Amino acid sequence: MPLQPKFTKYTTAGQQLVNYDYTDFADGTGYIVFNGVRLIVDATAANDIHRLDKNVGVSAMVGGLPETVILQSHSVNFDVTFNNKAQRVKGDCYLVLPFEADYLSAGPLVNIYHYDGSTETSIATQVEPAGLATNEFKTIVLSMALTATNFAVGDTFRVKITAKAAGNDLTIHHDPTGSHASFPYSGGAMKVSVPFLIEE
Repeated sequence: MPLQPKFTKYTTAGQQLVNYDYTDFADGTGYIVFNGVRLIVDATAANDIHRLDKNVGVSAMVGGLPETVILQSHSVNFDVTFNNKAQRVKGDCYLVLPFEADYLSAGPLVNIYHYDGSTETSIATQVEPAGLATNEFKTIVLSMALTATNFAVGDTFRVKITAKAAGNDLTIHHDPTGSHASFPYSGGAMKVSVPFLIEE
């Protein structure tokens, strides 16, 4: 909350404004909605960056890809790192995840972690949605209760998506333009709504 003008002469610290996409006053949390994106770094696909980004839009798809194939038993991390300000997450995190299956029973495992640069700490119970039929496109909306967790400056909020070991390769979609016709609800856009504790 910004200081009233009459008090600003008593502080030399810069004022920080946090803009939430929506708030839950009952829980005292403010939600920020992040887009899942994949950015190309060079000609090597393994160097592509998957991340969560609030301000990404159509322009970000220049040099980006709207989907990722995850091999059976492999994972992809979508990260956002808090570089400017410590944060505390608390409440229910909502994930909109569009995905498709080229083979029967392909499906995701979804986990959320606090990552401090060396160690992943689980902050939500793993979710295992049902697998898909062959050539099926589907958008799922997951609600995952987060353990109240402090994130220091430099810590990372991580959504890890794994292709089930008992299934097959999985294609997840993350087109921030939402223009994929096979996903009438989401348009192929991956969204993660993260609850932050509102400072009093």
